Amino acid sequence: MTKEKTFFILHFFNRTLGHLMKKITLFITLLSLSSHNLISAEEVEEIIVTGSQIKGAKITGALPVSMLSNEQLEAFGIDSGDELLDTIAENGMNQFNEQEWNGGVNASRGDVGAFNLRSVGVGDTLVLLNGRRVIMSPGYQTEAVGGSFVPVSTVNSNTIPVYGVERTEILKDGASAIYGADAVAGVVNTVLQNDFEGLTVRFKGSGYETIDAQDFQLNLKFGTDFNEGKSNIGIFADLTDRDNVKAKEDPRWANSDLRHRLPDSNPWYSRFRNSSVYSVFGTWFQGNNQFVNYPITNSRCEASSAIDITDTTNGCLVDRSASSGVRTNLNEYRDVRAQLDRINMFVFLNHEMTNGNEAFFEFGYYDSETSRTLYPEATLGGSAGYSATQPMVIPVTNYYVPNSIEAENTPLAKRYHRFPNTRQNINERDTYRFLAGIRGRLDDWDWEGAVIISEANAHDVTFGRHSMTLLDEALADTTSAAMNPFSGGVNSNHERALITEGVHRKNETTLDMFDFKISNTDIFSLPSGPVGMVIGLEYREESFTDDRDNRLDGTITYTTNGYTTRGARDSSLDVTFPYVSDVVNSSPTPDSYGKRDVMSLFAEFQLPITSKINTQLAIRHEDFSDVGTTTVGKFAAGWQITDYALLRGSFSQSFRGPNLITVNESQVARNNGRTDWVGAYITGDGDTDVTEGTGEDANILFDVYKSTQRIASGSDKLVAEEGDNWNLGLVLEPLDGLIVTYDEWSIEKENTIGLLGEENHTILDLLLRLRAGTSDCNVGNPNVVRFDPDPSTASYFEARGLCNVGQIRRIEDIYVNLDTRKIEGKDIGLYYTSDTKYGDLSFRYNHSKLTKLEQTAGGSAAEIIAAQSSGELSGIPSGAITGFSSQLGLDGNYDRKSNMSIIWRYNEYYVSLSQLRIGEFFDTRPGLRNGEYWKIPSMKTVNVTAGYNFDLNGLKSRARVGIKNLEDERAPLADKTYGYYSDAHRDYGRNYYIDLRVSF
Repeated sequence: MTKEKTFFILHFFNRTLGHLMKKITLFITLLSLSSHNLISAEEVEEIIVTGSQIKGAKITGALPVSMLSNEQLEAFGIDSGDELLDTIAENGMNQFNEQEWNGGVNASRGDVGAFNLRSVGVGDTLVLLNGRRVIMSPGYQTEAVGGSFVPVSTVNSNTIPVYGVERTEILKDGASAIYGADAVAGVVNTVLQNDFEGLTVRFKGSGYETIDAQDFQLNLKFGTDFNEGKSNIGIFADLTDRDNVKAKEDPRWANSDLRHRLPDSNPWYSRFRNSSVYSVFGTWFQGNNQFVNYPITNSRCEASSAIDITDTTNGCLVDRSASSGVRTNLNEYRDVRAQLDRINMFVFLNHEMTNGNEAFFEFGYYDSETSRTLYPEATLGGSAGYSATQPMVIPVTNYYVPNSIEAENTPLAKRYHRFPNTRQNINERDTYRFLAGIRGRLDDWDWEGAVIISEANAHDVTFGRHSMTLLDEALADTTSAAMNPFSGGVNSNHERALITEGVHRKNETTLDMFDFKISNTDIFSLPSGPVGMVIGLEYREESFTDDRDNRLDGTITYTTNGYTTRGARDSSLDVTFPYVSDVVNSSPTPDSYGKRDVMSLFAEFQLPITSKINTQLAIRHEDFSDVGTTTVGKFAAGWQITDYALLRGSFSQSFRGPNLITVNESQVARNNGRTDWVGAYITGDGDTDVTEGTGEDANILFDVYKSTQRIASGSDKLVAEEGDNWNLGLVLEPLDGLIVTYDEWSIEKENTIGLLGEENHTILDLLLRLRAGTSDCNVGNPNVVRFDPDPSTASYFEARGLCNVGQIRRIEDIYVNLDTRKIEGKDIGLYYTSDTKYGDLSFRYNHSKLTKLEQTAGGSAAEIIAAQSSGELSGIPSGAITGFSSQLGLDGNYDRKSNMSIIWRYNEYYVSLSQLRIGEFFDTRPGLRNGEYWKIPSMKTVNVTAGYNFDLNGLKSRARVGIKNLEDERAPLADKTYGYYSDAHRDYGRNYYIDLRVSF
């Protein structure tokens, strides 16, 4: 070991132990506050294995359920719910992660992780806690479905107190007939420990070899029987304190221009230039003239044609025809990982009543706060100069406008502007869950009912944002107090436009639920055995609230001053809410609210066909107050062929109701870079603009690829997404202690809610215009709203047989039941346990492979695909119609994933080895080269832990040390924010931890 590594480890352990006393003090305080407010309870009965609601059902042994025990979680060194998701072999990429905040204030930021079993999509996994539904996370973000981005919501995985987990059960089968809506891909049920007695305090500290960050956790478990053994109390509490990580700490992330990680000869070299064209200097338009702003140190400022800036020595303007502008390294400013403080606490209360019934209570509380530095914001994009979504127009009377430009008497428009200050985002989240229930037995019937009241809140605020209204005022000032947009950010007076109170977003979700069920494992007998049954009902009310900042929701409006592309004032081009907001670089978003109630009736039967064949029949009817009713069924069977071989299979129907956002969202604007395929048809290239003159981007007449505004709207005409699932598998036990499982499965989901998408809409627009030719210039896609055509582009369109059209002003879209998704795959499981005189050994391996992940188009999407296939859309590349093809192995949809753990115990000694492997996929962002996309190879990480149990002054104690990512594997290069695909990979390198536990 090198001296540097030895010093690092010693420094880490010293700092870790220094935090121990502080954390213990906090936990003692938390315990004292909690214990004064607890009521009596008895030990909670163990939750049945996921897959059946019949207590003690034999069929559960034949269902495709995998499990991660507390022992496995510790072997992987898991500290949070999002790391738990990483480890589940059947879970796809996590699209709610803090490295990729696409959507800015519209993203679900902070401490959050998303369930995505089978890569079906966020929201298609039902998440249970101790067998009952968990509340959706407050806030939502978007996922590509069809040709654009659709709001999706998820249970927040980080609300799960990982240290209190007994096991995590993954039902890898559609289960809507058993558990209700959302169980399209399957069910994840987390079972918390319920039989703990005593008090255990655990401290864990982690440090990284490459980055200067430490993570600390303090965990507490307390449980005891009292009231003469009739009552029981249990408490689990976690405190997490995690440092932030700056991008500049690691050379892999430090520069957003990722070309330094590739040789010049690489065919994708130029596509990894991810530095931003938006800078504190920017580019300028004044009528037909175009300029680039450069720092005064640039040699271009020495040219006689350079224009000096008034009252500053910070920059100059040069003719844009010979210049490309200054770019910004965004990673110089931002954090890769936020600073985090998190509290998870669960309290269980159980009491055996005098009549033999049992009352049970549960209280869960989660609270987190993250703080993260973001790069400086830029004005919201659009077309060149004056026609941007948020045009930054500078009157010639601005104090800092150079005299020679002022003489033109035409206002300037600045493009690619970026402010000089960083932003600070603070996200606070809290969730509580209160459950009260009672269970008992009447004759041969077990019955149980419970009430859940749950609420989750998120408050997101970002400081360092600017107001368009204040910006216009600062630019219009004729004194030296005006904002100076030419100074390269030095003494620019941009502070005049700052929103001092920050930009806020507040979200709330609620879940109120009542359920009741009665079950009997022997309602009558067949020759082959007893028939079991459960019948029940469930009523739940769900709501969401999305309260946006006053400058985003239309309370404070901003109206642009419209100009033609040549800088002439035109009031008909003025735009206001709901098409533009007062917050720089944020799309307008109205407040929204939605609520629904759902009544469910369900029944399940266990039928023994023979002594060797058990079957399950289930049916469920759900009535949604807003989107109608759905009835689904399930059939599963297990055939014990021999003592060591079991054949299992199932067919089920599943469903997911449209989420409340897609039903209730009003008109919402978003901006994304998109190709206008009408313009691309004119130039013959999706990357080439219609221009006149010479030089880079000289005199753009028609901008083919630009930031395009999409207006999406919710729809009360949506119906539930419905799926058909089947599973066929084999379970073998060839040796004592060895179990081998193999399953093949399929999910076909219809009526998937999506959007046709911006580019697909422009392709449809092109198709309609091609069919009309020049005979009818009013024909086109009405969802593509365009500016009036520029006469100077008429000849270009006529040459291609089309009527002249203007640039896109906006594209209007509506959520619809759009396409069909089909996912197929195979699972392998190996499980081995052995108890010998040399110790106890357990081995676990899970492997999940996708063989198909397809989206089949319907409606207008099918029309343009058919037109392309017939040659009617010749010249439009096959990949231009997005979202309706095989997604397998593309953009984070890896083809396979596996986890493995080996755990050995001998007397007081403990050793574990674990491994996680994520398969390969392709990144489409860099585009095609020689017919191929950029390949993201598979990634494997290995963890090792060693521990020793000992007596500390009469107290049972445990010490463990571990290394996560033993081989210091780093995430493969991808065309993403920090150079890796954070939806699929982590890139923190090797890290070490110590884990100390004392039981009182």
